[in-house]
Amino acid sequence: MKKRQSLIKGILMVILLTIAGFAFVLEAEAADVSIKTVYFDDGSGLKRVSETSLSNIVDVTVFTNSRADKVTVNGKEADEAGGGWDVYGLELKTGKNTIQVVATDTANNKKVTEKYEINYLGGNVPGINYVINDLTLAGKKLKLFDGALQVSLPKQNAVMFNGKAAPYQKVKFSVAAPSFKPSSDANYISNIFTFTADYSTNCTINGEAELTFEYDPQVSGTDSYLLTVLRLEPSYISNGFSFPLVQNLGGVVDTKSNTITVKVKNAVFGAYVVVKKTGDFTDFYPQAGKKSPVAWSRPYVLALWAKGVMEPLAVYPNGNRVKQGYFGLIDNNNAETPITRREMAGLVVKALHLPGNIGDALVMPTFTDLSKMSLFERMPIETAARNGLFSGFPGKNGGLEFRPDAPMTREQAGIVLARATGAELPDPAKASAYCKAYFKNDYAAINEWACPYILVAMQQGLLQVTEPGYMRPTKLFSRADAARAVYLLMKTKGSI
Repeated sequence: MKKRQSLIKGILMVILLTIAGFAFVLEAEAADVSIKTVYFDDGSGLKRVSETSLSNIVDVTVFTNSRADKVTVNGKEADEAGGGWDVYGLELKTGKNTIQVVATDTANNKKVTEKYEINYLGGNVPGINYVINDLTLAGKKLKLFDGALQVSLPKQNAVMFNGKAAPYQKVKFSVAAPSFKPSSDANYISNIFTFTADYSTNCTINGEAELTFEYDPQVSGTDSYLLTVLRLEPSYISNGFSFPLVQNLGGVVDTKSNTITVKVKNAVFGAYVVVKKTGDFTDFYPQAGKKSPVAWSRPYVLALWAKGVMEPLAVYPNGNRVKQGYFGLIDNNNAETPITRREMAGLVVKALHLPGNIGDALVMPTFTDLSKMSLFERMPIETAARNGLFSGFPGKNGGLEFRPDAPMTREQAGIVLARATGAELPDPAKASAYCKAYFKNDYAAINEWACPYILVAMQQGLLQVTEPGYMRPTKLFSRADAARAVYLLMKTKGSI
């Protein structure tokens, strides 16, 4: 009996020890380092790693059991915070990305490795972002969103704030879908692309950037002269709220690649969209049964209007209001409207993309007769003068007068246009001899010193001569004439 009891006790002991050993093994296994969950944040909140990222830069958070005292993500050591392990600024390529997470228990020399996938869309899709952590280290040429946006940056590149390099150089490019029209005469033909600085909405870059945008390939190539790029202020919000300023930047169209390219100096941050202008004007069509004298100018005028270089007149130079639907190229008597000196200055400044400076119009102004004009009106005039395009007239009380509302003559227009080309002037004596030979019927009416400028403007095709032997130097230069000349000037400069 005692032997039987002893045998039973022995068996029970073995069973208990076996159970205890099994429990110990389970406990030991449970105590090994392990990875519970992995999340990432692409700027829109925490997501599980199985979801798609809308940004090429993500922050990864790893949760482990208490055994882990070190975590790495793709080789980058994580920081422990808030019960998890964080790696900031992990870069992704377009498409699938493998994320390798290693959790280590260094005290027991144990670790666990797991792999996950994050898919970065990266295409020209609304909601997609592309982040650069340090613009000074970025490549000089960026091809973003499947090539829908291409950016060429200056050599000495940096985000600037108040004239100095900003403390943080992080920037972001984003794609948004157009949700409203900036005007009734413009149709969107691309997504909206934003370029923002992380430090402030008032940042610039220290140089000139070239931006190339893809537009809808369904747009006819014959209408390419009506395409332009609009820039919206950095504070632009894509949900339909109004924005304080829209700039028409124009742009050079490549119909083969369905792209349009603009150059932006310093103030590059903002939102950009390609539009097609859709307006027309009554000036180009028969007036009271008579053919319009400016019908020939339609392609030039519409191109400059679409690019934001030339605008319709609200009031004629004589003070009469322009009829609705007219551009102001002809008056009520079907006669061509002359261009004023102030408008010509604005056209050439915009055509050449000359940057204006508020200080030029405020401090030591060039002309004495502009005090009644607004700062906005004076800026292009001062810009044109400081770039050597206009020289002014001697004033009655000394100084120079610009005479902004005076009409331009053909001779004056030829001088300005020649200066705008930047071409070298011919020898004055030879130029005078040529003018005397070409314009034998009215050479006496030409200022001899203007002959070199007139010849350059003629050679460049900017000043038309329609009557053999006549220059007509005192004839007024019309708005239609100016549109053709400025359009051809832009063509020679490769800016349209």
